[in-house]
Amino acid sequence: MNAMSSFVRVSCKPPRIRCFNDLIKELHRIFESDSVNIEYVQDVMASYRSNPKEWRKIAKFERNTEGIFSMPEVCHSFNKRLELTAEIGVKVVEQLSGALREFRYIWSSEKHEMIPFKETILHVNDVTYINDSLGLHLMKNRSHSEPAVSLHLYYPPFDQCHIYDQRTGLYSLKEMTFWSKNVNYTGIH
Repeated sequence: MNAMSSFVRVSCKPPRIRCFNDLIKELHRIFESDSVNIEYVQDVMASYRSNPKEWRKIAKFERNTEGIFSMPEVCHSFNKRLELTAEIGVKVVEQLSGALREFRYIWSSEKHEMIPFKETILHVNDVTYINDSLGLHLMKNRSHSEPAVSLHLYYPPFDQCHIYDQRTGLYSLKEMTFWSKNVNYTGIH
């Protein structure tokens, strides 16, 4: 898939995803095309039922060999929130364990600040979709005592992200780093 690829919005039924490896194979197949049906990607991810025995023993990061998408598994500490981010391209998230609160924001030119407009609770096997046209977002673990794990699919893959600082009202560009059990992935290239 190239940078000029398009997203197609038509529905079709995904194949049965029996295990995490089936999910990875199907995602690789989907992204071979020049047109990606993002609703189909969401349906495929939703058809995978979280199985900790599968995803706990694998690497925390899956990168399509052509650099078309990246799929890190993100562990969220107790009652910890991620930064308010501007997503580059598309992000589809499936909740694997625990529960997350997703907050979406829009910029208010009048107030010169980010205004929350939507809150969603993600439970195990729930799937959500975000891109810049839908607003910025922030995710927070709902638990004060248990970690949460979510699977993120980024298209196109990226190695930097805009982080919004709510105190200053400014964006900063941060390098993305993903860790596996034994490997540190800095960047996607």
